[in-house]
Amino acid sequence: MRKSSAPIAVHHMTPVQARTYPSVQANASSPVSFTCKGHPNIRAAHASTIEFTRDETLTTQGDCIIGIACDFTSEHCRSLPQGRARIMLQLQTESADGVSSAEQLRDSFTSEIIEGFNHHEMVFRRSVFHSERTAGIRADKAACNINRSIIYALQNPDTRMTVTIAPADEEISTHAVHPMKIPKQRQAPIGGTRQ
Repeated sequence: MRKSSAPIAVHHMTPVQARTYPSVQANASSPVSFTCKGHPNIRAAHASTIEFTRDETLTTQGDCIIGIACDFTSEHCRSLPQGRARIMLQLQTESADGVSSAEQLRDSFTSEIIEGFNHHEMVFRRSVFHSERTAGIRADKAACNINRSIIYALQNPDTRMTVTIAPADEEISTHAVHPMKIPKQRQAPIGGTRQ
């Protein structure tokens, strides 16, 4: 039988178009933890972001901030688990004599961590907006969604909170809210403007 001399057609795959927001990588690291403290001006009223800052002071304009004087470092930032992560908040109050209360309050949210983040302000956004302050996008909560008992407690500067950022697929229970006696304080308003 005579062989055909016609060239064989080769079909090439068209590459997928790049997304317009920063890429995130698959989960590849262990949980990262840091601590922060409260401040009388914590309002947690912002409807689209949550922020942690290393700054020691806070004005009422910082309505997305839920923790100041954070002790995270550049090494913490480089070690953040990539991909979808769960950000866990564990709060513990301290009495006037410096003894920590055994009663704790917890909450959590998830976000897609941005590769290469390294800044003294750590912002998680519900949107895909990106700036040098953005640690994560597509968060499933904003500051106004965080448990109000936690926010009221954080308005006391003696309150300390541990923040743990772990791969979202890890089996870590953080949703249980434990009872805590919180002194009555003014309501934190909902709806803010900080970006």
